[in-house]
Amino acid sequence: MNLDDSKAGKIGRCLQCNQKFRVPSDIDASAENSAPDKLAARPKRASSPPLLEPAPRAVTRREPPPPKNDADIMKLSRYDMDSNAAATEGKARPIEDFLDEAQWEDIEAIPLPSCTGQARQRKKSFIVLMVTISVLGATTLLGTIAFFLWTKGDTADASNEAPIPKVSVLRLQVEGKEVVIPIERMNCNHVKRGRDEFPDYFELEGRGVSVFGKFWIGFEEQWDELKQKPLTIVPQDPSLSHGESHIGLPDKGDLKVTNGKLVVKEVIQGPQGDDPFFRGEIELELKGKGARDTLNVKGTFEAQVHTWF
Repeated sequence: MNLDDSKAGKIGRCLQCNQKFRVPSDIDASAENSAPDKLAARPKRASSPPLLEPAPRAVTRREPPPPKNDADIMKLSRYDMDSNAAATEGKARPIEDFLDEAQWEDIEAIPLPSCTGQARQRKKSFIVLMVTISVLGATTLLGTIAFFLWTKGDTADASNEAPIPKVSVLRLQVEGKEVVIPIERMNCNHVKRGRDEFPDYFELEGRGVSVFGKFWIGFEEQWDELKQKPLTIVPQDPSLSHGESHIGLPDKGDLKVTNGKLVVKEVIQGPQGDDPFFRGEIELELKGKGARDTLNVKGTFEAQVHTWF
């Protein structure tokens, strides 16, 4: 390369290998004189395009080693450590090095947290929680027992009441034989007008059966007062609107009821507002087809009461 004298002693870079070098300051004069002769002796070459300057290489820096002690950390931070840092490195420094005597007394006066107080507080909270759970448990237990006794009492009262039968029937003794005649119900009809003169009346109603009778004047569904009190059976409906009393017997046909009586022996009360169920005895005087054909029969009855207004 041919460089000016002003470049002597400076650092340059090769245009081919990109290597740095320092330009020498003492250049041999003979070399300078011979260089033009050599250059002149060489044949001239055709001009070639200038070489492109290669891109500079990326310089990779090595990462410093990780710090091993406080001194290394301080070096990385560019701060200096105390003169005593090297001597006390790796050793715990006493608190006197940081506090003077007055501050030391203040430190002693500061109360330290008491683990015993926290334990007592937790114990107290636990006791309160257990007492609360015990009280709630006892209250729930007493309430359950009271509810059980109350429902048991209601069940006992309900069990004392006889269940209402669902079958109404007449059981008659006819010429030494029992004849069972199913009926539907015992209708209790209220008189709407003239209750001071005309009593309420009843009817044993069934298929092929219609037996009328009457209560006493002033009867107002005093069911319990019916016990052991005979009620008269009449040959026809007292209101003259439902026909005559009659009953059908096997091998006897349909017979008219001319007289008789009915006695209630047992009154089974239904739920509140419902009609009761009667059990009792009955006597009937029946008239056959002939003028002198009369038949007296006795028996029992069971009937569900239905009230009509």
